[in-house]
Amino acid sequence: MEDLKKKRTPLKAKITRIENWLSQKASTEKDALQFQFRQTELKTCFLKYEEIMDQIDEIDEAGTEAEDRVTTEQKYFSILAGLQRKMDELLFGPPPLRSNSTQLTVATAKVRLPEITMQTYSGSFSEFNSFYQLFEAAIVNNEELNNVQRFIYLKSFLRNEPLQLIDNIEVIDENFDIAVKTLKDRYENKSRVISLHIQKLLKAPSLVKSNSKALREFLTLAQQTLLALKNMSVPIEL
Repeated sequence: MEDLKKKRTPLKAKITRIENWLSQKASTEKDALQFQFRQTELKTCFLKYEEIMDQIDEIDEAGTEAEDRVTTEQKYFSILAGLQRKMDELLFGPPPLRSNSTQLTVATAKVRLPEITMQTYSGSFSEFNSFYQLFEAAIVNNEELNNVQRFIYLKSFLRNEPLQLIDNIEVIDENFDIAVKTLKDRYENKSRVISLHIQKLLKAPSLVKSNSKALREFLTLAQQTLLALKNMSVPIEL
């Protein structure tokens, strides 16, 4: 595992360098290609990191490296969103002025929005928090978007029941918060998510003596469950 961790180190360092460059150049660099080149480099770097982490997961019986993946993934999406925001600003100009006028609000919805890639959400209670945290980082906290545009992005990332829940809500500025609340009321059920994590652990296949693969899978599941519960501020005593 140590060899894999050594291969992982320069990739994480490169991600950090891109993060530092963005922090230093966001307000002064005027060439959109500079941001695009680094976004491409960032994606390639993270893909290689994921490949190494997949190999580590296969031999990490205790699941000690799971948190490294979570931390690096959060950093990656934050940097990716920052680079995309700056490119959009340089290529399309500042966002239109906001107005209480319904006419202006509806008109902004017709603007061709830049493509933002993100995993879709189909209604799993255990996946809602991670989905919304990424959506919040990439879309909600993007000050260049108005609520109509945020609403359009939100619907594009939803599938099945979640989309059906808000599909009939009119896409206007003041309804974005209503749509988000509707989803949170349905899926941000902490007690249910905790129960699902515990049930998944309890339903794990029985361990057979000398079955090292099953043992590794159980330890990984246990580590993931404990990490998920910890992230929800559930007191864990070992």
